[in-house]
Amino acid sequence: MSNALEHQVGGDHYKKLAIQPVELIVNLHLDYFDGNIVKYVTRHRFKNGKEDIKKAIHYCELAIYYSKYKNPIGTKFSFTTTAKLVDKYAEKNYLTLQERNAIYYACTDSYKLAIETLNKIIKEYEQ
Repeated sequence: MSNALEHQVGGDHYKKLAIQPVELIVNLHLDYFDGNIVKYVTRHRFKNGKEDIKKAIHYCELAIYYSKYKNPIGTKFSFTTTAKLVDKYAEKNYLTLQERNAIYYACTDSYKLAIETLNKIIKEYEQ
């Protein structure tokens, strides 16, 4: 069986990355909402532009809405470990500081900060 990361259905926007979103998602044990935020923030420049940033914002809003159902103990990593993994991911994939910060905020459940940061990226599309 071939390496699943070498195969992509519907484009090549993930295959050309040094670290694919799924790898960060698995390494940080991210939930559905955070995983989608990582995916959309990472691919917006290669696929759907502003629409992908809007999708990332929507997943932040969904995460806030459904946060009452989260396990209070959780399996989140420390802020330091999360920062290190997100920094490596951002560096290897040439993400901007805003993209990096949006992903970090989502991975640490700081969704309002993630939304603020993502809205700044939307404003860049509108200029």
